Amino acid sequence: MSKYLRNSIIALLLLTLAALIITGMRALPLKLLDFENYLSATRMLQQRQNPYGVVEFFSLPWLALLLLPLTILPLDISASIWFLGNLICIEGSVLLALHWLGDRVSPPKLLFVAFTSTLMPGSIFAYITGQVTPLVAAALLSAAYSISSSTYLWLPAVSLLLSALKPNITALPVLICVLELIRRRRRGVPALTFVGLLVLCGLAQFWLPDWFPSLIEAWKTGSYRGGERGLLSPGYIGLGELGIPQWIFLPLAAYVVWRWYARGFNPEVFSLAICVNLLLVPYSRSYDFVVLILPLTYLADVKNKWDYGLLAVSLLNILILPFTTFSAITPAILTLALLLKTRSLLDLEHKEEIRSDNRIESKERVANIS
Repeated sequence: MSKYLRNSIIALLLLTLAALIITGMRALPLKLLDFENYLSATRMLQQRQNPYGVVEFFSLPWLALLLLPLTILPLDISASIWFLGNLICIEGSVLLALHWLGDRVSPPKLLFVAFTSTLMPGSIFAYITGQVTPLVAAALLSAAYSISSSTYLWLPAVSLLLSALKPNITALPVLICVLELIRRRRRGVPALTFVGLLVLCGLAQFWLPDWFPSLIEAWKTGSYRGGERGLLSPGYIGLGELGIPQWIFLPLAAYVVWRWYARGFNPEVFSLAICVNLLLVPYSRSYDFVVLILPLTYLADVKNKWDYGLLAVSLLNILILPFTTFSAITPAILTLALLLKTRSLLDLEHKEEIRSDNRIESKERVANIS
């Protein structure tokens, strides 16, 4: 099967699945409550009012720039557009992950993982709450893929800016992106990204001078963790609440940087960076797990029976744990699967090197005899 035909079939099936999801969701009486909070905050910011501490809004203020056109539409129409946008971002993340991996994963496994990614709990939670995480996940993968393929200056810069909307789930992968850009002598991209952040901060400061201390105070109060009357989200249980301090994962972050330095910028390293980042941050919810689309797709690159077991455990982990109070363990199990897969690949490479050396030695013996 040609690469073009394979990608066309996958895109067609994903579009069909998207149509089914839209039909099903519209038949249900859903309210995208997080999206409605975004809209309320955008309207307040439009009137130069401070939304922090007033509505459930804990994002950076320039998110309102993306939502401003939706405030002039009726709520049902704007919510439908946002829902469709989230679905497109999930499908886009799947296609980017598949394209980055290229021909390394067979079509049946690609389709299976694509459907799993579209319908996994993290994606479903993002659809029904109207979270911004699918956009951030798609932007993060777009930045990584555009860096690996050395595309235009502006595309990775814009993608990195969008990734910064939720820094808690993108910090380490973005760091790896910046390090890779520096190594490739493409310093214009991080410079352009930094200038963009300065411009956005300057505009926010001009429009709402007290936005930064208000945002920090909103984060410090911890209302976003839920458990308080009137809040949308239930009480939060992360690794810290389970008695596991985040600092014990710092050696893993150092390993990711070393792995990038030794093996280069590839889906394996970036997948590991995404998972380890979720272990380092003190807060992430199930809908944030849409960033795990690339790691899940990478684990579908099955080379031996051991890899089948890792993929099966990873799928059970990502499909079941997010429904439980132990959802915070999801990235830990996926990180372990990636590390074991890396060890398996190293062993496989070592065996190939031994076979290659043996073949060379055999040829030399034959040549000497001759």
